[in-house]
Amino acid sequence: MDAGWIATLSFCGNLKTLRRISCKKVDPSPRPIEHLGSCLTIETLHLQRCQIRDKESANALFLVCVAIRDIVIQDCWGMHNEMFAFASICRRVKFLSLEGTGIGKKGVKNNPYEYLTLCIGSQCLIYELPDLHY
Repeated sequence: MDAGWIATLSFCGNLKTLRRISCKKVDPSPRPIEHLGSCLTIETLHLQRCQIRDKESANALFLVCVAIRDIVIQDCWGMHNEMFAFASICRRVKFLSLEGTGIGKKGVKNNPYEYLTLCIGSQCLIYELPDLHY
């Protein structure tokens, strides 16, 4: 996709699932954060085999997808606790699947989810947060 595509998501009123597979960059040139809208219809964000190394792009993506309920991050390079902290703005998340990422327990625990089905690899657990214990 061309640079700046994240900014156009706020105009996609019927988009339910945003799936990015094998992208080298999420968005090489996202708009300034203060100019981004949100797309409240997106329920699922699925990132697979993507390179998520740019903090500005990751922040913009989670900001636009603020209403998502499901996050699936699979085999993405560069996604670690610091990058995943941007997902804390997405307070409606109920399902989180992390596989092949650098996100650890601390990265999940520091997000504001009340109830969460967390899948890491083949294990799925249901947590009532903030009482998340490992």
